[in-house]
Amino acid sequence: MDERHRIFIKDLVKGKIAEIIFEQMFRESGRYTILHSGYEYTLPELAQYQHLAEVKAVMAEGIAPACGENSSQSALLRKN
Repeated sequence: MDERHRIFIKDLVKGKIAEIIFEQMFRESGRYTILHSGYEYTLPELAQYQHLAEVKAVMAEGIAPACGENSSQSALLRKN
């Protein structure tokens, strides 16, 4: 594994930790509802319905690019 790859993985882990900390802070405040968005949250849900897709190539094209990218880590906040 080269140095750039190690740095990428390290930064990815740092980002996930920060995401979890902020999510917990907003949850514990009780004033916000966390609504996740991005490929990492929607693809698993869509993948279970893949057998129902009429055009299988469309589903495959949508999944392939997302698997290799660091997709958005965003969460939408809604004030309660």
